[in-house]
Amino acid sequence: MCRFSTVVMPTIGTGYLHKDPKEIAKKIFGGIKASPKLETVNSVRIVIYKPEMMGVFKKAMEDYCDPSLRKILKRKLRKVAKRKGRHMVPQLHRRDTGASGGVEPFPVVCFDVYAGTLNDVKSAFQQLHNYVEKQVIEKVVNDSDVSGLTDGDMAQIKELASSLQASAEVVDTGCVCRLKLTGMPEAVMRLNDKVTQFLKRMQEEHRRVSEATALAQNVAWLYWNEDGFEEYEDEVAGHIEQEYKAGNADAFFELDECSYQVCFNSMTEIDLSDGSKVPVRRDLKEDGISLPKHWAPMHDSEEVKEVPLIRSSEEYISIADEFKISMLPTETEIVEIKRIQNRQLYRQVVLKKQTMQYRSIPGIQIERKLYHGTSFETCAKINAQGFNRNFAGKHAAAYGRGCYFALNAKYSSADRFSPRDTNGHKHIYVCKVLTGEYTQGRRDMLVPPSKNHNNPTDCYDSVVDNTTNPTIFVIFYDAMAYPEYLITFK
Repeated sequence: MCRFSTVVMPTIGTGYLHKDPKEIAKKIFGGIKASPKLETVNSVRIVIYKPEMMGVFKKAMEDYCDPSLRKILKRKLRKVAKRKGRHMVPQLHRRDTGASGGVEPFPVVCFDVYAGTLNDVKSAFQQLHNYVEKQVIEKVVNDSDVSGLTDGDMAQIKELASSLQASAEVVDTGCVCRLKLTGMPEAVMRLNDKVTQFLKRMQEEHRRVSEATALAQNVAWLYWNEDGFEEYEDEVAGHIEQEYKAGNADAFFELDECSYQVCFNSMTEIDLSDGSKVPVRRDLKEDGISLPKHWAPMHDSEEVKEVPLIRSSEEYISIADEFKISMLPTETEIVEIKRIQNRQLYRQVVLKKQTMQYRSIPGIQIERKLYHGTSFETCAKINAQGFNRNFAGKHAAAYGRGCYFALNAKYSSADRFSPRDTNGHKHIYVCKVLTGEYTQGRRDMLVPPSKNHNNPTDCYDSVVDNTTNPTIFVIFYDAMAYPEYLITFK
C-alpha cells in the first residue's frame, strides 16, 4: 500500500468541458471531507489555472472544511505558471513603485516554477525579472508648476496611475519639485497626458491671475458694506475689470464659497444665494494709489465731486464735534458739511506724502489735520485746483509767502480769512496738510530754508509761527495740502 504525504488534484471539468466552477469546487471539497482520514497525508493542493476561479474554490474550501480538517490540509491555492519536474522554489517578485500618499501598489503575482534542477528554476526567475525590468519605464516631469499641483490634482493622477498599474510620485529635492511616473510605456504615456492637462490648466490660471492682478494696479473695484466701501481683492477686481472692458453686462465670481454677480448697468453686486444687493463702484488708480473707501461713487468723467454729509452719520458728527471744540469759546451753528472728492489732487498729495515718508527722520509727524478759512468765491477754485500759493499775502504773509493753515478753527474763522457771504455764512476747510519737518518762518521766505548747509536742496517741509508750540503752519508747494471737508457755518 502506497503512503503519500501530499495529494495534488486539478480542477477537472472547468476548462474544456466548461463545467460550473462552483459545482466542481463542491464535489472536490465534498469528496475530501467524505474520504477516510489518511494519517500520512499532510497537504492537499488544488491546481487552479484560471485566476477568476480562486475566489470560488477558496469559498468552497471554507464552507466544507471544519477547523480540525483545516489543520491537516494546510491549504495552498496557487496559480501554476510553468511545470517541468519535481523541484519547486516559490518566490515572490514585486517591484517597489516608490509611490506614496495613498497610491495602490502593483497587484501581487505568485509564480511556482518547476524544473529539473535548482539552477534552471533560478534561471527562469532571472529571465522573468529581466523581462519585467525591460517593460517598466520611468518618466520625470520637470516643470516649475509641479509644486503647485493641488491635493485634488494629485488624487486624480494617483487614481489613474493605480488603475493603470503604474505609480506617480512627487520628488522634492528642496530646490525643485519633479513628478516621477513609473509603469508600462502605455500607462506612463497616458499618465503624462493627464499631468500635462493639469499643468496646462495651471499655467492658464496663472496667466489669468497675472493679467487680473496687473489690471488691479490701475483700477479698483469696491463694494459697499456697513462701514463704507471696501476694495475687492486684486484677483477679483481684475476679473471684474476684464468683464467690464470686454463690454459684458455682468461679471460672475465666487468668494468664500458664495457666488456673486456684478451688474454694470446698475453698478450693484448681487449675492446669488439670497438675492441681496449692494452698490459697487469703479475707481481709476494712478501710481497704484486707490481712492478712499468712504468716498461716494464717481463717474469716469468726474474729477471733482462735492458730497453733502448726512447729519446723523458718524463722519458728520466726528467732523462737527472737532470743529465746535476748536471754535470755543465761540458758539457756532453748522449749516452744512461737504466732503470734497478730487481724484487728481488726492493722488498728488498721497504721492507727495509717500516721498516725504521715505526721506524723513523716523518719528516725524508727516501729516496734520488743520483748518483754512476762505471766502465763498474761492471755494470752487480750491475744490478743483487745491490751495494756490500765488494767493499768499492776500490776507497774511508774516511767516513767508505760502499757504497758511491753523491748528485751531477759531483762528481761521476770523473775518479777514473767512468773510461772510451774502447769506451771512462763513466757510472753513478741514485739511490734510503735509507739514513734515518744520522751522521758524519769516516774512521774506519764498521757500522753506535748507536744513543742511552742505546741501542746499535738503530743505524743511514747512515753516511755523513758533517751533516750540506751533499753531500756524505754512507750506510752499501746492501738492502738500488736501481740502478734505468744507464747513459752512454761522
